Amino acid sequence: MLDVAITLASRGRVGSGGVDLRGAIYAPLYDGMQRCITAGTGRDAWTARFSMAGKTGTSEIEGTRRTVGWFLGFTPVDEPRYAIVVMQPNARGAEAAAIARQALEILM
Repeated sequence: MLDVAITLASRGRVGSGGVDLRGAIYAPLYDGMQRCITAGTGRDAWTARFSMAGKTGTSEIEGTRRTVGWFLGFTPVDEPRYAIVVMQPNARGAEAAAIARQALEILM
């Protein structure tokens, strides 16, 4: 998943996917990732200190009532320097987003 975050952050220039994510066709993807942070399930990753784009998720562990929350993102949006993936057991995606913000605030 970190490779995916790096590929997204670099618009395909870095990462093992070998895809070119530059161009207007990909604008909705990046807009959605920014909105996830400003108004969606990734709100807990938002900070006034820097811009971020990302995606949250919550996976159920099959056969149990437990979950794993995850967050994938990059910052700053216009010239990404950092990509991040957080997986948090017994949590939801919003909680993983908060952990990502805390880690990136230390780096930035």
